[in-house]
Amino acid sequence: MLTRIVEFCAEPRSALSVRVSLDGIGDIHDQVRHVQRGFDKACATIEAMQALSQQHSSFQFGIAATIFATNLEDAHNILVWARAKKLDIVFNMLRFTDAMLNNRELEQTIGFHEREEEYMRSFFLERVQEESVFSGQTFLYLHYADMIANGTSARCRARSAARDCS
Repeated sequence: MLTRIVEFCAEPRSALSVRVSLDGIGDIHDQVRHVQRGFDKACATIEAMQALSQQHSSFQFGIAATIFATNLEDAHNILVWARAKKLDIVFNMLRFTDAMLNNRELEQTIGFHEREEEYMRSFFLERVQEESVFSGQTFLYLHYADMIANGTSARCRARSAARDCS
């Protein structure tokens, strides 16, 4: 199906960009997705996409990884793996909002705590140092680091009325 879509978009000279979600390397991806051999399936899709991109210059692809408490410590492994495969990678930070994602109830079980927030802040600041200042990703990663740095105290202030926030 992806081949047909890429070929269709190539006709009128439309650009098509697709990302495969990768939540970890090997078993970590499988555990997060609750899919047996999920990482192997993602790799097969990535290889097929690489072949398509060599045939169609208007087709761009890469991988995306949303980082949260379960796969936090595998973020560097994802980065190393993507670079070894020469894949463009975009990291996203898990966010909780009922208005847009209807996932606020998950915050207590899979959300970040102070240690994870600091780890992620450092991770995103490292990406800022590696990326070009002209890259949109640089600004996104800087924004994530700023959200983490300022979000913890803002969250604490909001909760302090209800309970102690130490």
